[in-house]
Amino acid sequence: MDGDGSIHFQLVRQAGYRYGFYIRSTISFSQATTARQGLEILQGMLGVGYVRDRGTGMGDLVITSRPLVQDILIAVSHYVIFKEKHVKRALELLPRIRPGLSPDEFVDLARDADAFSTLNYSKGSRFLPWMSSDIYVARVAVPL
Repeated sequence: MDGDGSIHFQLVRQAGYRYGFYIRSTISFSQATTARQGLEILQGMLGVGYVRDRGTGMGDLVITSRPLVQDILIAVSHYVIFKEKHVKRALELLPRIRPGLSPDEFVDLARDADAFSTLNYSKGSRFLPWMSSDIYVARVAVPL
């Protein structure tokens, strides 16, 4: 993860959830597809995740189980160099992702998860432009 991989949060549309969305946390470890075996060994050691081929000469071991993401980040937190800020911030966000959030708590958490992308080499906000109106509708439409 330190150098070849990422930690990220996504707001995912899912009709069955209280506000129509959930926040997914992900750790991915990346390598050239010629080194896929290393990703598979790591997957076997951890006992979680799935290995995917991006079709670009790169592959990833992807882990999305929130409790396992948190456990892995805690385990590596003393050893990371390049992603120290990512790990620290993710460990602050992860305990906040829980059932029963109020609409305001969910929107605040979604904003903080979106702000996490500023730590990564990403193209910026991915969901806030359309999220606010959808969550507003959820606030009105979903009884608390």
